[in-house]
Amino acid sequence: ALELDGDAYVDISAAAREIESVDEYSVGMWAYPKCTMTVQSVLIAFGEGSVGNPSLTLAFGYDPAVPGFFARTTLDNTVDGSPFVAACEMWHFVMIVGTGPLNPTTSNTNTLFYVNGNSVGEMSASKGVFAYVGGFPRDNQFRGHVDEVRVYRAALSADQVGTLMWQESINALAGTLTSSLVAYYRFNEGAGEEVYDSADPVASTGTIFADETSSTARFQWTKVQGVPWEPTTVTSAARACPSDAECDAALVGPLAGGTNLTMTGTDFANSMFLQCVFGSASGGEELEQPLYEPAECSPLSRPDALQGALAVAAAHSMEGVAVPATFVSHTEVRCSTPAAQAPGALHVSVVNKPPGLPRAVRGAAVFNYKETSMELGGVADYVDASAVVAQGGLQAYTVSLWVKPHPQQHVPSTVWAFEGPAGVGNMALLMYNGVSFFYYDDHILDTAGPVDAAVGQWHLVVVTMEASGRGRLYVDSTSWTPFSTTLRPVLGGTFTLGADMMEAGMGDWLAGLVDEVMVYGEALLPAEVASFMTAPNFAVNLDGRNVLAYYQFNNDSGSQAQMTTGTAGAATVVGGRRVLAATPWYPATVLSLNPEEGPLGFDRNISLTGGNFAPSPWSQCSMGGVVVQCHILDDHRATIPSPAAVTMEQDTPIGVSNDAGLTSGATASFAHRVEELDLHEGLAFYSPMFTKMRTLPGHTGIPNHAVAFGPPNPPVEVLNVAELGLETATVTTWLMVEHDQPEEADLSGRKLGEVQAGSWKMYSFTTEGFLFAVGAAETNPTRSEVYGSLMQEIAGTGRVGSRYRGKVDEVWVYDRILSQTELEALYVAIDFALDFTRAPTASVTLATPPEMMLMPAASGEERAYPNATLKMWVRCTDVSGLQTLIGMPGESPGAPVFSFGVVDGRLWL
Repeated sequence: ALELDGDAYVDISAAAREIESVDEYSVGMWAYPKCTMTVQSVLIAFGEGSVGNPSLTLAFGYDPAVPGFFARTTLDNTVDGSPFVAACEMWHFVMIVGTGPLNPTTSNTNTLFYVNGNSVGEMSASKGVFAYVGGFPRDNQFRGHVDEVRVYRAALSADQVGTLMWQESINALAGTLTSSLVAYYRFNEGAGEEVYDSADPVASTGTIFADETSSTARFQWTKVQGVPWEPTTVTSAARACPSDAECDAALVGPLAGGTNLTMTGTDFANSMFLQCVFGSASGGEELEQPLYEPAECSPLSRPDALQGALAVAAAHSMEGVAVPATFVSHTEVRCSTPAAQAPGALHVSVVNKPPGLPRAVRGAAVFNYKETSMELGGVADYVDASAVVAQGGLQAYTVSLWVKPHPQQHVPSTVWAFEGPAGVGNMALLMYNGVSFFYYDDHILDTAGPVDAAVGQWHLVVVTMEASGRGRLYVDSTSWTPFSTTLRPVLGGTFTLGADMMEAGMGDWLAGLVDEVMVYGEALLPAEVASFMTAPNFAVNLDGRNVLAYYQFNNDSGSQAQMTTGTAGAATVVGGRRVLAATPWYPATVLSLNPEEGPLGFDRNISLTGGNFAPSPWSQCSMGGVVVQCHILDDHRATIPSPAAVTMEQDTPIGVSNDAGLTSGATASFAHRVEELDLHEGLAFYSPMFTKMRTLPGHTGIPNHAVAFGPPNPPVEVLNVAELGLETATVTTWLMVEHDQPEEADLSGRKLGEVQAGSWKMYSFTTEGFLFAVGAAETNPTRSEVYGSLMQEIAGTGRVGSRYRGKVDEVWVYDRILSQTELEALYVAIDFALDFTRAPTASVTLATPPEMMLMPAASGEERAYPNATLKMWVRCTDVSGLQTLIGMPGESPGAPVFSFGVVDGRLWL
């Protein structure tokens, strides 16, 4: 950016001449006014008259007294509505738009003014023949930063102003500048008094003029940290905790929001657009920044017309809920989480622009919203909800709740209990013995649930009691255990969660979590219980129900647990505490996978990261709609062990479900591609074969790129088996069996499998006796007797062609057994390059036939070719110093026939 100190301005009159004769135009820029400014200062100005002594026709500037922007046509008048409030030491986008028509007498045109994308005023004004940025001759100059000045030969609409204030810098990278753009000053020169135009094809150079009498720095080129039109980079995030004991490594917070976060990174810009966004990052492509060429340099253009460029890392857009961010520095921002409808993992990032716009951010943190549950510690913690029976006894009732027992339990422990007055009499209790839940009262004693219930998992337990005395106990299932009793909760009795209120005091404590406690004054029918046991996310319909109390423990604190709905009243919390937990009555979300891609027969563990992974009998993982084994490690991590047996498509959705649904909750896509392989590992021998080929009739010294073999010629040596001496090996080569065969090798009596004579196929043979037709799924290798014998001949003797006629090409020998995936990779990737970055001092001697190169001939003989051409591809990772690419040694050391390479970035012969 260009930093001005009140004594300098930029003359861009060359750009003004591009719009001089048109009715419609637009001029905009980003500006950062300093708070040290003391007087009204001009930011964009037009003038007419003589060079060096123009008169002002239109000015858009900044008034620190307001503070805000103003517009005027003379030194004293201002547009209606001006000034437009805008804080100092923040970035703002301002634009003047002339909409026409041009008055032939006054040269005025209707003119609109925009601040930060919003239309703020309108007046009739002339643009003049001179244009300036950051000041006006003989007027007060701007103090602050200016950047991204654009001049358009068109009147931009309000939508275009709001879009191009962000998009034009992206267009510059992509090479797709707006067609009406006639001048674009990006202030990236870094030195001098010339400002170059980045718009193509018009080149309207600007000039910086400064007050020569000023004793201070009048302007300077500044590398600004954090500008609104460029993406941010988020590196980490941390949450503020009431105490260190309540903090952990994960970013978590309640659904109600209000968790304070500190975001760190780089390039945070102080502007009204600075926000934290909670949602998902998407899109982002790598762009290229053309290399800047100083005006005095005129390098020769490349023959391919390409321009040197630097890759610009991809940046993503952020979709989601935006909240205001407090600017602390270019590397630190603070914000608070918004409220959320459901638990789960979201990306959170800091953006310099509104949500959804491209190229907004690199990097994001993961924030986990969690449900609030009541944790009971197993000693002296309970919830007193006796208000449920304060108005009368219950002849028919239903108690439904979620409970997650901790591993260390008092046995038995009380989940909930209806007791008589003062704790006398066990009227109805739900107990847990570390293995299963059971109902208990003084008349029938205990009735075990229909299934076992493990510790460390959430369980949905429902007890219904009809007025007739018929009861049902449901545990994680639509099936139930029936029981009958005459005892009922009575008026004036007690109802507690997590402990039994006895005559001697409280006891039989529960250690674990409880949540979603519902007490009805009626007995739900089996079909009604089944309706929410099998509903997505276990959704309960409370319409028309006689709900006495519904405790969620979400939107309250302290010793009172307020009801979400019901007629009974609040409960009292004694010792228990509200904690954030993953819960199965909300869906799980999957954000990322590791690894993100692999072969279809995937044989490594897949790690899933997301939010609200809640262990319960319903929780499961799926791949492509198929349930697979998985381990939930904690609230936001799970792993799927080696799912190779699952039949998968090219793109397979992978998800975690909390309610046994294969499609509920968010899923992520796992793209199955060939795994990254190192085909250099274990490569003991490679031959492209053509250097071994003798000249055939009809070919003038240029070798065929394959080797023919077979009678009546002797077998062709393909590799030296004895020299390689490999006990474990894979030999892979291309083979073709000719139609024309010796009489003793009649193919009619031999099996080629489904491979036709005259067809090229790649075959692989291992020392374990395995034959594989690579890339030919239709071929049954065990039926290819001809190719099998050819491969055995090569692997055993190093030669081929003792019986059959054909051709061989491209031979690879590895000192290990290649996997099928690696063989398939060889089939489609058969080009190799020599990599000297692994051993920079290495060299390779090419066994090139003498006639292929310009080499000294024997005494008295003519050279085979008086001229020669050498062609090669090279990719330089270092061009400093002397880098020899290829050379030919001479008769004495240090005197080569030739040597070709790179010296300090220049070609050298």
